[in-house]
Amino acid sequence: MKRIAFSLLIISMLVSCGDHHFKTWHSYNDTWYENYKRDSLYADTEVKRVEILPSGVIIQAYHDGPGAIPKPTVDPVRKTSSSVYVSMDGHLADGTLFLLRGTASYELSDLVPGLREAMSLMRQGSHWKIIVPASGAYGKEGSKGTSLSSNFTVPPYSVLIFDIDLIDVQNY
Repeated sequence: MKRIAFSLLIISMLVSCGDHHFKTWHSYNDTWYENYKRDSLYADTEVKRVEILPSGVIIQAYHDGPGAIPKPTVDPVRKTSSSVYVSMDGHLADGTLFLLRGTASYELSDLVPGLREAMSLMRQGSHWKIIVPASGAYGKEGSKGTSLSSNFTVPPYSVLIFDIDLIDVQNY
């Protein structure tokens, strides 16, 4: 009986610590995002333009290209979007890299909502830093190794920071 009570105590402690961890991570990300908006938007002198979208997505444009703009919906019947060929990396607010720098093609519609929203404003040839708050990323669920994060699990409530070069746009 003592073993069962002790086991239940240990399990309840682990469960409560796990929940606390995510509350702490949530608070850390919210604080990081607000501090970044307040202190760091214009700190990088190479940034040519800054925009905060109504959703909270932050765009820091290093270079705006002259090319095509991807569309989130090209064919509403088939539910297809533009394909984008990008060179990008992604990291979390604490600096953890979840996406190594590399080139890849994605359907715009397959990206997290905040990244899709920002990239639908981006011209081919542009180089942007895009900061997506948790509400426009994986939210309270996090990810379990998506097409963007491959095998890396993005924790719930994570702010995602992308450094993106939009190389090519198809189906625009």
